[in-house]
Amino acid sequence: MDNWLMLVIGVVVVVVIEVIAYRAYKRYRARKEARFTKESLGEVFGDMEATRAYLLRAKEFLKQCSKQAKEEGDEAVACLVDSLLAGERAQLEGLEELRQKLDAKAVEFQKKEYDFPTLADALESYAAEAAAWAYDTVPGMVQRARKEGYRDVAKQLRIIGEVEGGHADLARGAAQGQVDREHEVSLCPTCGAVYFGRRPAFCTICNQPNFEMERMRRGVLD
Repeated sequence: MDNWLMLVIGVVVVVVIEVIAYRAYKRYRARKEARFTKESLGEVFGDMEATRAYLLRAKEFLKQCSKQAKEEGDEAVACLVDSLLAGERAQLEGLEELRQKLDAKAVEFQKKEYDFPTLADALESYAAEAAAWAYDTVPGMVQRARKEGYRDVAKQLRIIGEVEGGHADLARGAAQGQVDREHEVSLCPTCGAVYFGRRPAFCTICNQPNFEMERMRRGVLD
C-alpha cells in the first residue's frame, strides 16, 4: 500500500511541476512577444529594414547580370548568377517571417545603377558590395540584436551575413573566369547559400541536409 501511495504522490508531483513549467513558459513567451514590436526593437528594427533594402537592391542588380550573361550566351555564368539570385530571394523570405510579426510595411530602396562595360565588371561590383555588407555591416547588427535580447533577429542577420560572404566569393570567381562548366551549382532553399561543385553533406550555414538542396542547371531548378 505504501508503495502505491508513494507512486501516486510521485506522479502528482511530476504533473504539478510540468504544469508550473508550462505556465512559466507561456508567460515567458507572452513577455517576449510583447517586446517584439517596432517600437521596442528600435535600432534593431532599423537594421532589419536596412538589410531588406540591401537584399532587394542586390536581387534587382543580379537580374540585370543574369540578363546580360544570357544575352552573351554564357550559360554557366548565367546559371551561377541565377543561383545567387535565388539565394537573395530565400534570404528575403527568411527575413520576412520576422517582419510579418511586426506588421512592417514595404521598404523603399534605391536600385543600383547597371552601367558596367562588361559582365565581369558588374559581378566584381556586386561582390565588393556583398563582401562589405557581410563583413563590415552585418557583424555590428548581429551584436546589437544580441545585446538587446533579440536572438531570433540576431540569428537571421548572422545567416544573411554568412550567405552574402559566400555569394561575394562566387561572384568574384565568376568575374575572374573561375567557373568550371562541368561543376554543378546547388542552392540551399532554407538560407539561400549557394554551393559550386560538390555539395557538402550539410549546409555549412543552416545545417540542412544536402538532399534538401536544389540543383541548378542553366538558370533553372533541375
